[in-house]
Amino acid sequence: MSEREGTRTHPLTPLAEGVTAARWLAGIVIVGLVTGESWVRHVPWWAAVLGVLGLGLLAGGGTAAGWWFTRYVLDTTELRQTSGILVHTSRRVPYERIQSVDVTEPFLARVLGLAQLDVESAGGADSTTSLKYLPLHEAQHMRAWLLERAGGADAADHTTPDASDHADVPDAAEAVPALAEATDRIVVPLKQLVLGTLVRLDVALTTFAAVVLFAVGVVGGILAQDWAFVFFAVPVVLGLGQMLTTRIVQNWGFTLERRGRTLRIERGLLSRVSQTVPLDRVQGLIVAEPMVWRRLGWAHLEVDVAGYGAGSAGDDGLEDRATLLPVASRADALALVTRMLGGVDVEAVPRTSATRKARTLDPLQWKRRWLGLDDHVLVSRRGRFRLVTHVAPVRKIQSAGLTQGPLQRRLGLATLVVHAPPGPLLADAENLDSSDVRAALERLRPLLDRPAPVVGPPV
Repeated sequence: MSEREGTRTHPLTPLAEGVTAARWLAGIVIVGLVTGESWVRHVPWWAAVLGVLGLGLLAGGGTAAGWWFTRYVLDTTELRQTSGILVHTSRRVPYERIQSVDVTEPFLARVLGLAQLDVESAGGADSTTSLKYLPLHEAQHMRAWLLERAGGADAADHTTPDASDHADVPDAAEAVPALAEATDRIVVPLKQLVLGTLVRLDVALTTFAAVVLFAVGVVGGILAQDWAFVFFAVPVVLGLGQMLTTRIVQNWGFTLERRGRTLRIERGLLSRVSQTVPLDRVQGLIVAEPMVWRRLGWAHLEVDVAGYGAGSAGDDGLEDRATLLPVASRADALALVTRMLGGVDVEAVPRTSATRKARTLDPLQWKRRWLGLDDHVLVSRRGRFRLVTHVAPVRKIQSAGLTQGPLQRRLGLATLVVHAPPGPLLADAENLDSSDVRAALERLRPLLDRPAPVVGPPV
């Protein structure tokens, strides 16, 4: 099957994309009406209506043309996608380079029973191939089929799925036997999610700013008999409301399941995300403990997965793919880290703490900095108001080195630099005693020079 004979996505795709564009256009007009912009006051209502309709039709025509010229092909070796109206673009994703396959249901597409399939491959920031939009059941079946191929199954033993007839794509439970049985399941309670969002430091500071601005506006209104000062607090209040709503709605019903050698994440209220995290491609884990959360014994867990680029915020901001647990008890978060590392207890790893010499360069964090290292993992902690623990499996570290600035050399300090693929994991250990860093580097060097045994939970 040639690329020009490939299959287009669902015919309702232009409608879902066009309505999204119309939503932003309507928002601009509404803001103009509320704020009394000059261009709104001097334009007749009929001209404004015609202008909105014309821009809507133009946006709809552009999305329809983009859909018409976009096709995809699944063959025995790779996924191919061609797109472009004036400039022809072709993307090829070999199955063996696929890192993960996620199914996203933005709200408008979800209403139409559609979903977006995101195929992440090794290759940096621009490594995501998205198919917008497919029927939900077809997207789920295709994800299972692609994950099977990415896992090394022999494609010749299966019928290649014809994009015009997705009945050939195996069912999710049949395509990947390892995903059929869930062995671990964690559900984040809504009460804990809401309370954890409310007591975060950034939310508290924004709330304080909104209260102060509102109080100043009221006092100014009483003294100057002009209540316009109160409206200075409106943007801060709106920003606070958006911050709270986005975090709660995005992680609504957050469910984490382990299925064989993958983790499956389901989350979202208006828009749903079904995310797959292959355990074999986990580069590291990050345990964050904000200041107020430490009093409650809570933590936030993130994962660094090979192939995940920076990503851009998609519809409804559903690109927070690094989150493994938005909020959980610290004991549960560390227990999950231990299971993902095949039984390695992060708390039991031998530690080397920063000395008092680091106080000059790092007066706020030096007491909380330490480095842990054994044959399996490298652990580093930093932070004052927000404690962050970075856990890097030794077998995933590419290289390590020692750096010293002029002041560090004078104080006898050094930094252990850990080189890993780009991602949220930053396992560097800064401002430790130089002799401790050299000792850690000497111990780490033979571990990086020889093949390490596979560390991970059994299938």
